[in-house]
Parts: sequence; structure tokens; C-alpha cells
Amino acid sequence: MKSWSLFVLILLAYSVRAQQPIVAKPSEYSSIPPRYKLKVNLFDQSVFSMPCIKFHNEILIGGSTEQLPNYVSADIGYNYYSTDEDIRANGIYTGLRFNHYLKTYSRALKCFSVGVFYQRSVLRDYLKTTRTYPGLGIIYEYEKMRFQKERYGANIEILKQYPLFNNVFFEFGGSIGIISMETITPDRVTQGTFVNGVSYQKKAFLPTVGFSLKIGYNLY
Repeated sequence: MKSWSLFVLILLAYSVRAQQPIVAKPSEYSSIPPRYKLKVNLFDQSVFSMPCIKFHNEILIGGSTEQLPNYVSADIGYNYYSTDEDIRANGIYTGLRFNHYLKTYSRALKCFSVGVFYQRSVLRDYLKTTRTYPGLGIIYEYEKMRFQKERYGANIEILKQYPLFNNVFFEFGGSIGIISMETITPDRVTQGTFVNGVSYQKKAFLPTVGFSLKIGYNLY
């Protein structure tokens, strides 16, 4: 009788334990997070105005399993085209970001990122000039000349990183921020309308919404 009672108690205890809800634990880095993360842009909103190939190098500046890591990201890129004028461009993109990683309830990592950037490109295209000729008056002409486009700004971004295989991961992000866009021309240019993204002003200061897709690799 005692054996039967003991068996019933064990069965009840097992049933109660089996009915307890399973609570998901947040994902955590290992005790030694990656020292470097190398990333390259696959796609972002810049393709609609000034396509740019961008590389990102995240450098660990602190963190552990208990305290998730923080990184500084040094970004560099090359501008090769301007869809605003539909011509080739040559320029440089630089950026600096602070990335703080957050705990999640999946294998994916979430990151809160704050950063600034600077972009300058050189182009050659036809711009309107005004000349005064004796006996003819004012003549409007279009000359092919060298000019520049300058952009800089700051934004806040939320990133999600999904592991693919080994140390390779896929990342997408969304951001909001502000941007200054200016077309810098020679003094003799009298043209009044310039395409700068969604603006037709020579200089514009606007809010911006962005997105990005990247592929990356964790270095130890």
C-alpha cells in the first residue's frame, strides 16, 4: 500500500511539472563576444539618389554575457553614380556609429545604433550659365562643367542580425534622422533648380527615413 501511495505521489509531481509553462530565455552573447564585425551593404535607400558601396567595421569596446557588448562602427564607402542627374559620380562616404546590442528571445540579435555621416561626390554635367554680349544682350548657355554634391547628417537606427552559417550573418535595419544636401557649383552658374533627392533646391535640410540590408562576418 505504501509503494502504491509513493507511486501516485511521484506521478502527481511529474504531472504538475509537465504542466508548468516554458519561459523563453533571452539570447545572450558568449562570455567573449566577437572583437570585430565586418559588414557590406547589399541595398539601402541611397540607390534612389546616389548609389554607394559601403563597408562597415564594428570594433568591440566592452561587454560580456551579463552586460551586452557595445561597438564603435567606422564606415567607409564609394559613390559611383547619381540618379538625380543620371550620370556617373566619384566620391567618398564616411560615417561613425555607436552600436549597443540588446537581449532578444530568439537567435537574432537586436542593436540600437546612433551615428553621423559625411558624403561628397564630384560630377560633370551641363549647367546653365548667363553671359552678356555687346549688341546681343543676355545669352543663356549650358556648359558641361565639374561640380560637387555634399551631404551630411545624423540618424538613429534599429538593426536585427540573423545568423546564417558559421560566423556569417544577415542584417536589416530601419532609421530616422536628418540630412543636409547641397549642390556646390562654380560662381558663373545661374541655374536655379537642382535635384537633391526629393528636393529641387540647391541646398536643403530635411528629415529622412532609411532602411538597409547587409551581410556580415564575425571576427574573433
